[in-house]
Amino acid sequence: MASKTSHKEFMYHRLLRVGAKTLNKERLLINLLPKLKHKGASPVTIGGKKVEDFESLYEHVFAESASFDGFEEHSAIVKKWLKDAAVDVLHRGKGNKEKFVSMRPLTLNAYKASNRKYREDYGISEQVYSMMLAADLELDNTGRKITEELKAYLSEGYDPDSDRVRTDDLELLETVVAMVVNPLGIDKADLRKTVNPHAPLCIGQARVLSADLMGLLAYKDAIPKSALLKAMVQMMYLHTGLFILRLGPLLQDLVERRELHPGCRSCPVQGDSDRGFHECPFQIKLQMDLGLGYASNLAKLSAKSVEHHERQIIQYIENHFYVRNLAEFFEKNRFVDENGYSVLDLFRELSDHENYMQDVHFSKRLDSFMEEMDEENDFLSLKVEGVPYIQSYVQLINKQYNGYYFHYFKQLMSSLFAKNEADGIMAQSGGYKKYLLGNELLDTLVHLVSIQPVEGGGYRTRRVRAEEFLTWMRRRYGFYIAESVFDAEEPELLQALRYNKSLFLSMLQDIGYYQPISDAYYTQWLIPRYEVDEVKGH
Repeated sequence: MASKTSHKEFMYHRLLRVGAKTLNKERLLINLLPKLKHKGASPVTIGGKKVEDFESLYEHVFAESASFDGFEEHSAIVKKWLKDAAVDVLHRGKGNKEKFVSMRPLTLNAYKASNRKYREDYGISEQVYSMMLAADLELDNTGRKITEELKAYLSEGYDPDSDRVRTDDLELLETVVAMVVNPLGIDKADLRKTVNPHAPLCIGQARVLSADLMGLLAYKDAIPKSALLKAMVQMMYLHTGLFILRLGPLLQDLVERRELHPGCRSCPVQGDSDRGFHECPFQIKLQMDLGLGYASNLAKLSAKSVEHHERQIIQYIENHFYVRNLAEFFEKNRFVDENGYSVLDLFRELSDHENYMQDVHFSKRLDSFMEEMDEENDFLSLKVEGVPYIQSYVQLINKQYNGYYFHYFKQLMSSLFAKNEADGIMAQSGGYKKYLLGNELLDTLVHLVSIQPVEGGGYRTRRVRAEEFLTWMRRRYGFYIAESVFDAEEPELLQALRYNKSLFLSMLQDIGYYQPISDAYYTQWLIPRYEVDEVKGH
């Protein structure tokens, strides 16, 4: 981190790697591919042609038209099909504004055919990769690692020696993507640009994300690749959003204690456990309203749940400023190894350097900030006698910039929770917000609850009751559907929760997972759509 930084500077990858921006789901996987391929390193391309726009794409496809009967004769139809099915497009449907972003991420090398200018993902792929890597690093050599398993899934037909993909047994779309990228040159890992493997503050979220992705991969022979990858991106976004919500109270506790919470030192959360975050000291609770509109009592409670999390984000921004400035001080003075330290190391070393930090470094930072502010007198009131300089400085920059970053964090959370989309958990109309559960995400969650690891390796589908599914979602993701987040037992609320549960069961029925026989508990079974019996060694 540079020693001379703007007071407004915010990014600090040891806390959060994704930027507070509006994200696009299409960009995550295409940027994740080279990280999987090169173990976190960025690629350096050696020779070959480039595909960065529609013209060069069509040129490559029709150069291989002999491999596809009818492509040459029906070029206009083929171009439309390519744009609709095989390509990520910026400003899709807006005529001349449409820009080629990349080929669909259906093969390991798909990122080679992309326009780097338009495929920016604002760090979400690095955030996801670092969480997967953190979970992998806990495993011994016998454990199945999600970065390796996901790479293998995307490497069908891939030959590492030639850096090309064999197309013999691929589906049509995968074949087209492979034939476009195969002539584009070989790339190597640039080890100077590698994702730093420092673990996230919440290792439990990393474990559960990796377990969910591994569970979805168990369906690789049953679900089409494009659909399975879409489900994986849903979960990557969801877990990143939940990680940010959990990071808020976790970081607040760390700043107050100056050490990790006792309940986090040996994290009780295990990815494959049905108990999820049940023993976590920083549980996330989302009150979900599955009904229409925003006027019902439950919708208002759900809105209250959203507001609670937004207040925690406001507090997180201030604590983020505090930790980032601590880190800048420690790095500038070489009190920590710039590449190898963790956030916890800052607090372990804090007492040894606190006097110098207060009297020299942050007194200068405070003076510098005051000189830059036009409305200096308004800020002078925040400097209280006896308050450490770092606290005064952080209070000042937080007062100036918190609103700015909170605005963009709301955009980020809307993206991660897929606001107003079928695979999301958030809805908004005007100034009203609430948590809900989209049909497409529910479909993915049923796949996950219906799969379980078996002893010796592998996965097998299982039958789960609807009530067990509700408990599983509450413990794993903090989704409160048939129960209240708030301590209230009014008859109207209990009736609303029963109605919410009936809506949930209707959703399951609508997407084909549930057939009510009676109201009896023992008859309320979910019906898995696919059967998996993948046992290693058999």
